[in-house]
Parts: sequence; structure tokens; C-alpha cells
Amino acid sequence: MSIFLHEHPDFKDLLEIVATEQKINDPYLVEKDYWIMHCLWGLADLGLKFELKGGTSLSKGYKCINRFSEDIDIRIHPPTVYKEPLYFGKNQQDDKHIESRNKFFDWILNFLDGKIHGLTSVVRDNNFDDEDSRSCGIRLIYNSHFGTPKGGLKEGVLLEIGFDTTTPNQPLHIGSWALNKAQKTPGVEVKDNSAKGVVCYEPKHTFVEKLQAVVKKFKQYKDGKTGKGNLPENFIRHYYDLYQLIDREDVQSFIGTSQYKDFKKERFKSLDNKVSNSDAFKLSNADDRILFEKEYNRSSNLYYKGRPTLDEILNRIAKDLDRL
Repeated sequence: MSIFLHEHPDFKDLLEIVATEQKINDPYLVEKDYWIMHCLWGLADLGLKFELKGGTSLSKGYKCINRFSEDIDIRIHPPTVYKEPLYFGKNQQDDKHIESRNKFFDWILNFLDGKIHGLTSVVRDNNFDDEDSRSCGIRLIYNSHFGTPKGGLKEGVLLEIGFDTTTPNQPLHIGSWALNKAQKTPGVEVKDNSAKGVVCYEPKHTFVEKLQAVVKKFKQYKDGKTGKGNLPENFIRHYYDLYQLIDREDVQSFIGTSQYKDFKKERFKSLDNKVSNSDAFKLSNADDRILFEKEYNRSSNLYYKGRPTLDEILNRIAKDLDRL
């Protein structure tokens, strides 16, 4: 009977070989790439219905960004075995509504604990909980062959669970560098734990959401809500993602349409949805630009196959800024 790849005695060697072939400096990334796939396979194997959005959807689903996304932005639907009421509508903010969401998150934690092969523990990460319990973080922990993560990487695989919209979407196949290599290696027989038919949020709508995220978080930064001289967590990655998305045919065709304008209005809410009115994509203040450059360079190990400079990103977005 075949085994999982992570059970194979040569798993660590394979990870190091793949890292070399992919020109990835840290094999920890290749290992985590495998575990992200395995955890998605595990969720599906347990019968859970879910959809992805964010970086994992873009990188591993659509393969339209060359940035390693180590967190899984996911919406999990309550299965039939979950009998508690769950309220997540936009206006459902009463104590009982918030409590229902907390109960659901706790249930997911307990449901997953000990169920996915190879994981050593499943724990809550409250850094990703919001005050209204519309999102929560659950970290899936595995034993790494490469010790403590370096360069700002985090332990385990984080599920950022929420109730945000995940339509329109497409079912996609999600594999991993390591499994792909193993399947092409003669004599290596392992289980196929790739995640098949994973429903992924479409990039053109992700593009609008990332525009909103940049404008909103830039305003918070300028208003001093993130602490003096500090950028919001994981903020700078949105610039790169927008750069990668903006030349997609579906995104270019979407920009300027009535559907685009309506969706932008819905996402931006009280924010000024005329994107060119924000300095977020101009960075005209020299101190801001220096800080953003520093932060962008700090996360350089998350990008593979090269990456544009921050100036190149801003110059490309500037060409379409008035249309956005």
C-alpha cells in the first residue's frame, strides 16, 4: 500500500532537490508548499465544503502570481453534522450572532484536531480574529524537517477562516512542487494527495478587493492607526499581486464595466472609490517610499521566479490609475 510523500524516508532530500531546481533559497518554503496542498486535500477528504480566495487562490489555483502565499484565506461551510445556528449576514451583529460565529470556529478547531494525517496539533491563532468574530485564525501544525522558520515565515499552515463573498469562482487543481517531482520520479510510489476541484475565487474580483485593501490600509497608516512608521501586517504584498493581475485579460476587460463599478462601490463602502485620489499608488512622500521599499525587500524570500521593483510596480499601475 502506498504512503503519503511526507512519510517517505527521502522526503527531506526531495524537498532540498526541488528547492535547488526551483531556485528557492529556503527548502522550508517547498515543504510548506506541500503541506498547504496536503491540508486542502485533508479538508476535502473530511467532507468539508470550502472555497479559497486571496494569495493561495492566485498562486496555487490560478498560478497567476509568483509569490509564496503561506496562509489560506478560506470560507468553510457548516456541514450537515453541525446543528447549531450560524449567523453571518452583514447586519447580524448582536451578541447571539457573534457567539454563533465563535461556536462555529471552535467547532472547526475541534473537528480538525487529530483528523488530517501528519499534523501534530491544531490551534487557534487569535492574531487573525476580528472583534466581531467574522474571521478567525486556525493554525495547522506539522513537524518541519528544517526547524524554526526564518525570514518572517510562520509556523504551520494558517487557515484564515471568514464569511466573505467567494463568488464568482472556478474549480481548480492544486498540487505542490514536491508531489509533482515525486510523481515524475521512477520507482517512487506515493499517494496522490493533491487537492482536486478546489473552488477558487476569480482573479478579477480579487483585483478590486486588493485595490480596496491598499487604499484602506494606506489611509490607516497615514492616520497613524498602525503605529508611527509601521505598515499594516502583510500590506506590501498587495502591490505585487496587483502588478501581476493588472495585465490579465479578464482583469483588463473587467475594469471600467458597470459590474466593476458596482463591485468597487460595494467593496470600498465609505472610502473614496476613485483610486487615483489616494496617494497609495503614487507614494509622493519620500519617507513613505523609503519605508515601503524596505518592507518590500524584507519579504523578498517569498517571491520566486524574480520580482519587479517597487518603482516598476507603481509605474505599471500608474498607466491605468485613472481607469481604476
